[in-house]
Amino acid sequence: LTEMNDLDADDRSVVVIGATNAPESVDPALRNPQRFSEVIEVPLPDKQARVDIFTVELSEVPVNQDSIDFDAFGSQTEGFSASDISTVGEQARTEAWRASRDADQMIPVNQQHIETAIGDRRESMDDGAKGGYLQ
Repeated sequence: LTEMNDLDADDRSVVVIGATNAPESVDPALRNPQRFSEVIEVPLPDKQARVDIFTVELSEVPVNQDSIDFDAFGSQTEGFSASDISTVGEQARTEAWRASRDADQMIPVNQQHIETAIGDRRESMDDGAKGGYLQ
């Protein structure tokens, strides 16, 4: 905190950015306006954004497109952050890899892999905090 206080406000060569999913847990001393002059709320992604994030997360791996209902994933992941969806995509890819290894043939990511990963992942934001904060 002392180092942040010593930064020259006119010196634009140093930018400090902090991010949290739990702003209420951040020490009030750190949230002092002299340390962070601006607070920007970054809300959770809406349904279409969640669908788009899934599409990007799975764009570079074999996916059984005929078995995937991306719109359903958008509905099933309300309250999930982009990071949560990224974790779901990673887990689904891992499950497909394991199935491929066990079957000794390539098995693309499918609906079941993703639904299982969604079921295993609890959104990182609790019901009382439906937005993230960037300071």
